[in-house]
Amino acid sequence: GADPTMTETLRFYDTVQTPFPSAVPVDYPDPFTGANTPVRMTAPMTLESWKGTFGFSPREASESLQSYRDRTGIAIYYNRNELGLGRELGCSRFVDGTSASGEAILGTACFVTNYGAGFRLGEASLQAAIDGTELRNTVCITHRPTMDPGYQVQFYVYGSTGARQQWARLDTLGPRPHPHVCMTCHGGAYDDTRHLAKNSHFLPLDPNQVVFAGGDAARAGLTRAAQEERIRTFNSMALDTPLTSPQQDLLKSLYPNGVRSVGSVATGDGVPDAWKTRAADSDFYRGVVRPYCGTCHLAGQRQLGDADLRAFSIFASPAAFDAASLETHVCNSFSMPNAQPTSLVFWDADGVSPLTVAGETYPAAADALLARRGLHRSLCPGLSDVSGCSRGTDPDSLCGGNVSGGATCDLDSGRCVPTTKPAP
Repeated sequence: GADPTMTETLRFYDTVQTPFPSAVPVDYPDPFTGANTPVRMTAPMTLESWKGTFGFSPREASESLQSYRDRTGIAIYYNRNELGLGRELGCSRFVDGTSASGEAILGTACFVTNYGAGFRLGEASLQAAIDGTELRNTVCITHRPTMDPGYQVQFYVYGSTGARQQWARLDTLGPRPHPHVCMTCHGGAYDDTRHLAKNSHFLPLDPNQVVFAGGDAARAGLTRAAQEERIRTFNSMALDTPLTSPQQDLLKSLYPNGVRSVGSVATGDGVPDAWKTRAADSDFYRGVVRPYCGTCHLAGQRQLGDADLRAFSIFASPAAFDAASLETHVCNSFSMPNAQPTSLVFWDADGVSPLTVAGETYPAAADALLARRGLHRSLCPGLSDVSGCSRGTDPDSLCGGNVSGGATCDLDSGRCVPTTKPAP
């Protein structure tokens, strides 16, 4: 009677396993045969086990949280444009196998733990990440070079207690199955014959697109400047995975002195050369395409087949972008930007300064994109039905309040706001 997608997630976990796997206790029947096999080879059942398997150093008993993060090179920031949550990001190398000559084959693993009482709470979620409170879930990604081409990048998800999950909840729309939800942004598709993700990619971290702590004394080690080298290290590791050509070009643009160079700083703006011919195009890419489209579209090159997806190439140049029929997706169905938090910030600048493109100022990125098409948001039917939380029979659920607590809908502003949780 289980949801078939959830059963397929268990098949995925039992297939992906780990490097050098060994049997561990499991609490579910064999998802392929239904047999009761309480000890079986599978993916790590806890986040602690996953971290140990993929080369992460454990936190010492007497070590403070920030000291541990400093020692292991973990970065803290607020992901404004994508999930609207505070984030803790760490990456590591691990031995994935041995070559014919006996040398170790190294893979790359990263985890991101999400923090926040609700979505789009800004400073409150950043502070939760700093303090290690309001923990939601942890999503993990690995590049295992010993696996077949196309199948080398795989995903894992763990809940707030550290237990492995078959789903992830990344917005107020509810839980969605793993690893399918990961591929929405990391590209690729699920191969239900191999029971693995295929053609997925790591996502380089553009520090221009996230929010860091201010420079007060209590947060001195959490500013962007203090964490710049950690971010460069993450991006250098990502370059060792099968990134798409536009993703590689992004890193070249961000790091004029080379992402491989220790101490190199991301002083570039991430704008491709094809978009630099006119100031209007450069401004538009920097203010609209890069923050709201680029992360996912640069990764979404192929699905199960080998042919490039049409959506992968429409951001290659201003001409390709202007030739694409985007109005239905942006102004009618509101299916793009695809991620719910991204879409909300796309239409509502969320406290950020208005966007200027070639001297023209727009209240939000959506207005700049529509103006480029000769349109206005007033021409987008049903916009009020999909924006803000002051709608429906349960507005608090649109803020995640019914699941995580700590966030409810302010009916006057239509915005999600943190609330005081009852004492345990």
